[in-house]
Amino acid sequence: DARLFLHYSRQLKNAHDASLRMWVLLYQPKRAVVVADEEMSFAVEAGVCLWGDQALRIAFPQLAIANDTHQGLKATRSRFTTNGSQSMWRYYWFHASLVLWNLTFGVHFPRVTHWWRIEPDTLFAGGWPSLLLHLSPQARKRRNDSMLEQARHADVLLPHLITSSIDIESYPHWKYNLNVVAGVPRRLWTYSLVSIGRYSVSFMHAMTERWAQGTIGYEEILLPLTCVQLGSRCLLRSLHRLRPPQTASTRRMHSASRASQKAEARIAHISDHFRYRPPWRCEAFLRAAAAQAQGLWHPVKNRKCWVDW
Repeated sequence: DARLFLHYSRQLKNAHDASLRMWVLLYQPKRAVVVADEEMSFAVEAGVCLWGDQALRIAFPQLAIANDTHQGLKATRSRFTTNGSQSMWRYYWFHASLVLWNLTFGVHFPRVTHWWRIEPDTLFAGGWPSLLLHLSPQARKRRNDSMLEQARHADVLLPHLITSSIDIESYPHWKYNLNVVAGVPRRLWTYSLVSIGRYSVSFMHAMTERWAQGTIGYEEILLPLTCVQLGSRCLLRSLHRLRPPQTASTRRMHSASRASQKAEARIAHISDHFRYRPPWRCEAFLRAAAAQAQGLWHPVKNRKCWVDW
């Protein structure tokens, strides 16, 4: 992954767009002090921020109490650790790492408007700058594509928003997060995978207040529902059914796909290959990446073939 992050940082530099900056947030559970690691930052040619549970507890004492007492978190940890999902319970507070970064380094970036958070098993079949700039609020307006324009100006942009009316029975986390959904009409209950997401500064300020008050919840629910609860102050949108950036290679690919509907790299939307499980084979992603298909792939757990390529 260090080689992969180096590749990403060079993609951003080659885009020659000062609005894009990359940081790696490296989780070390027992770490109490948030620092930049100079050696690793040099290796990946981007900032590497070390953070941990203890640092989070110091910054948010009420969140630490909630972390120790929240019954839903305890139930999630018990149920899903048994099933082999060792880190699922950490999604009750993992996104708070963005606030730790901001408290430590944010003063050096006063013009930030949005933060992307992208997990390593989320890959993009193209250069990351083409996607990030395609979805930027400053991008050239695309006529007759209102979905794209709303996504560009969203305060919370997630892969795919799913309501309780669609998935009330099979999604296991509702019952563990009654504190989050309390007072929200059931028709507005919404969740999404959070392996990739973009958040406005104003939304992160709201989340900072919630974490400081000790509000905790499974982030697939907590993040979108916080936006819902903010009403007109927060625009919630998804990547679902958004068209990908257009490049010369994608135009050729879409032209070829009309002749052959079985073209492996063909995609219609950015998130066509974004799912919870099973993991994608690295070789399947590599074919799309080599064709510059401009789509997100998740989860890709074994990324060696991509790094080697």
